[in-house]
Amino acid sequence: MKHAVIFGAGPAGLTAALELSNHHVSTTLLELDPMVGGNSRTVQWEGCRVDLGGLRFSAEHGPIERIANDVFPEGAMTGAHRSRTYLNGQYVSNPLQPVTVLAVLSVFEKFRCGLSYLAARAAPGAPREDLAGEAANRYGQGLGEKIVSHAEKVWGMPSGLIQAGWASPPVAGSALSSFVYPCEGAGAMWDRLADKLQYNGHRLCLQSPVEKIFWEPGGISGVVAGGRYYHGSHYMSTVPLRHLLKMLDPLPPPGVLAAAGALRYRHSITVALIVEGRDLFPDHWVDIADPAFQVSRIRNYTNWFGPQAAPDGPVSCLGLEYFCSREDALWKAPDASLLALARRELELIGLADGKEVTAGVILRVPRAHPICDDASDRALGVVGEFLPNLPNLQLAGRKGSHRNDDRAMGAAIEAARKIAAPVGAERSTASFGGRRAELNIVSTAR
Repeated sequence: MKHAVIFGAGPAGLTAALELSNHHVSTTLLELDPMVGGNSRTVQWEGCRVDLGGLRFSAEHGPIERIANDVFPEGAMTGAHRSRTYLNGQYVSNPLQPVTVLAVLSVFEKFRCGLSYLAARAAPGAPREDLAGEAANRYGQGLGEKIVSHAEKVWGMPSGLIQAGWASPPVAGSALSSFVYPCEGAGAMWDRLADKLQYNGHRLCLQSPVEKIFWEPGGISGVVAGGRYYHGSHYMSTVPLRHLLKMLDPLPPPGVLAAAGALRYRHSITVALIVEGRDLFPDHWVDIADPAFQVSRIRNYTNWFGPQAAPDGPVSCLGLEYFCSREDALWKAPDASLLALARRELELIGLADGKEVTAGVILRVPRAHPICDDASDRALGVVGEFLPNLPNLQLAGRKGSHRNDDRAMGAAIEAARKIAAPVGAERSTASFGGRRAELNIVSTAR
């Protein structure tokens, strides 16, 4: 009888458990935190609902829409999103298009960028793997620099070092036309899904961080989490790949550990603010591409899921998102400094239009997004040579597979189906890595 032990009860782990349940495979979920949802949970604060990087559930992806409708039989908010990019002191509708970006530039910049755009369209260059090169091929050098400026801020590196496949800007054709989103916030999705799994007999262990993973060349034999031992026929990990390998007992070869240690992540900080007034701006979020500001995105939670996002009265709840690395001063800054920064930038950008900020809170998420660059590709190549030693392990989720991909739920479903395949026919494929260099390690699981 198959039994899967899943490390992590975030979107990928819970989705995989539901898929396994549909195939009559029992599961145990081991979660570090006292709540489910991972980096996509909803924090309730001062009567506000604040989503930490909440996923949009694509209404164009059949399995995901079916899960959302199953978990919310009474219906969840569905519709087209509205967002803009703040660029050159003005707002441009997403997805970005050359004509709308050109419209907010100075006369000189219009001329310079317009000529380079026409030249690129007349004689497009060979495909490029870096974001700067690909943007220049599609939009010309000048316009391309404007379009990728937001990605440079999010990832903290020049666009010439960013892989084109996993950090594309919100250009025409790249955005979801519709999505499903819980009216109570993304966390409601995971809370209900966890309740459903437990009702159906699956085991959820909160505050149970995975501490040690026992293995031999035939695969993983058991794990210790929260001081207790757990055993399964199959395992799935959504924890950061670099941490997973360090928990193996015995440890992998030094070269594999060194490669895992080279994997890097971007941390995120959300500064949630209660601001006087409703209907401050019409967008679900605004991307801040202007390099003069440190904030990368401003979410209007009241627009995401209605009046319940904020306390009663004429107030709104906004979330200013900042991205940084562990060594950055921003990550180490005290709460008071971050609150002052967010207030100042919100005022300068003008979205609150002089409204008073009455309260604020800082929400930090370490290792929110894996960095997929040439160094990570080399590191993953070394890790990939070791993973066939663990044929009963699947990797899922952004951090678990070190893949910056918004379709974490869909990938988790595919990983679960590999576990659920009939004995003897199942193929254990540990799929991971950036879109440019996705690695598939294939072995037969018995």
